[in-house]
Amino acid sequence: MKRTIPLMITFFTGLFFMVQFFVPRLDELSNDLQASAIVIGTFALYLAVGNLARVHLMRINRKQSDWELSAVMLTLLVFTAVIGLYDKADTKTETNIAFIYKYVYSPLGATMFSTLAFYIASAAFRAFRIKTFEASLLMISGFLVMLGRVPLGAAIWDQ
Repeated sequence: MKRTIPLMITFFTGLFFMVQFFVPRLDELSNDLQASAIVIGTFALYLAVGNLARVHLMRINRKQSDWELSAVMLTLLVFTAVIGLYDKADTKTETNIAFIYKYVYSPLGATMFSTLAFYIASAAFRAFRIKTFEASLLMISGFLVMLGRVPLGAAIWDQ
């Protein structure tokens, strides 16, 4: 029940916004729902930051394993929040938050997902034994799909 109700709310909300795209009369209701989602999201953000701070402050106070990383994380959280609050919204130049997103967050996310892709590919290779003709066809097609999604594939063949 704890999982079913949020999944149903998510499903019906997504279904509503999909129907709203095709039925223009629902635009006003859609705007009201989006405004309420912003308010709920703001409260969720405050709860998340509060919980994150509580958990990591407890880890620092108890000197648990890797408590130094918790201190670094909390320091960077406060640093980013201060920059976001006092950032000048000048449209001519890039804001500091946009700079942090472009040059820190985005490369770190790309690094995480590339490491995850490598981990999944290596786990699949270990788990996947090529013993039949069909298995070899599946492995070749998977390799070609992966090759098509990386810049090396575009360098080899631009079609």
